[in-house]
Amino acid sequence: MAALAWGTAAMLMFLAGLMGISQPASAADGRFVNLSTRALVKTGEEVMIGGFIIEDGARQVLIQARGPELVNDGISNVLADPVLTVIQTSEGDPPRTVLDPPIELMVNDNWEDSQGQLISDLWGGSPPLTAGGLSAAVVLTLNPGEYTARVEGKNGTAGVALVEVFGIEFPRNPNLIFIMADDLGWADVGYNGASFYETPHIDALCASGMKFNSAYPGASNCMPSRACIVSGMYTPRTQMWTPGGKAKGEAAYMKFLVPRREDDAGDGIFPSKTSMDPSVTSIAEVLKSAGYMTARFGKWHLGPDTQGFDLSDPNGLGGPEVNYYNDIEVEETLTDGVVSFIAENAGRPFFIYLNYWDVHTPITARPEVTAKYEKKLASRQWDKPWNPTYTAMIEAVDTGVGRIREAVQAQGLAGKTLIVFTSDNGGFSGATWNEPLKGAKGAFFEGGIRVATCMSWPGVIKEGSVCETPVTGVDYLPTFAQLAGANLPTHQQVDGQSLVPLILGKSALENRSIFWHYPLYLEGAQYNTVVNVYGTDIPYWRATPCSVIRQGDWKLMQFFEDDSVKLFNLNEDLGELRDLAHSEPEKAAMLLEELRAWQKRTGAVIPSVLNPGFNPG
Repeated sequence: MAALAWGTAAMLMFLAGLMGISQPASAADGRFVNLSTRALVKTGEEVMIGGFIIEDGARQVLIQARGPELVNDGISNVLADPVLTVIQTSEGDPPRTVLDPPIELMVNDNWEDSQGQLISDLWGGSPPLTAGGLSAAVVLTLNPGEYTARVEGKNGTAGVALVEVFGIEFPRNPNLIFIMADDLGWADVGYNGASFYETPHIDALCASGMKFNSAYPGASNCMPSRACIVSGMYTPRTQMWTPGGKAKGEAAYMKFLVPRREDDAGDGIFPSKTSMDPSVTSIAEVLKSAGYMTARFGKWHLGPDTQGFDLSDPNGLGGPEVNYYNDIEVEETLTDGVVSFIAENAGRPFFIYLNYWDVHTPITARPEVTAKYEKKLASRQWDKPWNPTYTAMIEAVDTGVGRIREAVQAQGLAGKTLIVFTSDNGGFSGATWNEPLKGAKGAFFEGGIRVATCMSWPGVIKEGSVCETPVTGVDYLPTFAQLAGANLPTHQQVDGQSLVPLILGKSALENRSIFWHYPLYLEGAQYNTVVNVYGTDIPYWRATPCSVIRQGDWKLMQFFEDDSVKLFNLNEDLGELRDLAHSEPEKAAMLLEELRAWQKRTGAVIPSVLNPGFNPG
């Protein structure tokens, strides 16, 4: 019996979020068979199991077991004589063992399973995501349903995965249109309760598909948020924390020495990058490998390298790579560019990454549109002193969304096109309100990171559907890769997981955790001074060095200045008014342990050098 051995390179291979990743090159019938992990239970720390898709009418799936991340001598026998058992659990009858007797898993250079079927033949080459490591694997033909897959070894290690297999027909290689507003607040759209702002086209997009009630970017401000989307990696891996790369605020209020705007004393303390490394395989490069034409329109903010996009256009007119915040026409010219691109590429799969410049400051808009909302503001008494110019900026984005939907329909592409709408972070406290959420852009309370998000794909995503499962920015790359039939990068970690099961209305990802990390300081203003200066009662910061984890309804925030935590149940307390860290100590300890393991796994920078100039007064 061959033991399951792993080398150091295996540390790089994450089992694709324990979900379906890509399709074999030989697949041609247009049917996806999706395998999604619904839960993961580990006995000890030795083995995880999950699955890949194999697109095939017979619903064949690859069930794979892999070992832990090794930190010792680079090689280890993880399982002694591993055995795989699969039990079907979804039918009303008692559980039925699919593999009876269990299969003894064997591994060799040809990836041959115990029944003699070459996995490499099924994939038209080596299976994806091997990263130089070995794992036990077997191909099974399974009907749609729920299954329990268990791998056990004689050395006592074991892993259990509850998986769901389902088949569904939908167009292969759909067009992918990703639309992101800049600084649009969670409550700034009609479908999330906006009272003064008007977003009829965004609301219609949402009504035609799925509303995501717990959608997040991977960061609380624009540059790192975009890096998470483009790379599929969390911020500790890109080391991109904030525009300009430096902390903002009073240096004397910073307990730790960090890179900061006020002086160069903290430079070099730890990496803080302002550009994405060109070696990163981007979402555009992943999709290009599957035959997609790729275009990026609007704000980029990731440095001089455009990361493989076939077309990069910051203003829709082919203008220079400068910012266009003051251009009140730019939303229209960007939309013009997108509409033209759709028409020119209607006969081939395409990916559009559109980043509107609005509603970022400065608050400027077309005078005639602003005048319309000034009249509306004066028409009656409102609950807030709403800003008519900001409202006009929202209309500019909304109008663009409507025009893009019309362009897709005019080309007869509606049933072949997934449209995603979202924002890069929470609303700016100087322009809008995020109630009932706490905080705003830059904060790691919900007002800074929860964003309005919806997806539409007629005939595939159910109209008027709602997803409560938390999703985050690093999920878009693996989601689009799965839909495009593209392989994920093998030389870099992909932290996200595919959302395909969710958009198909399937139960998935309920028990996974999502993360944020920020090692700098960011001063606040207006209602967004949500963190006190260390050792004082002075509310000053939007964010101080911290990490955050969300798992299900629970969210834990770890603050590095005093190593304190706050714990919230977001289902019961969306406004984060009640810290439960002391009343729920076991839950807090469990989440903190997982958060610290994630920090270690991603190499997250945690400030430790004291600021010699710290003087809160």
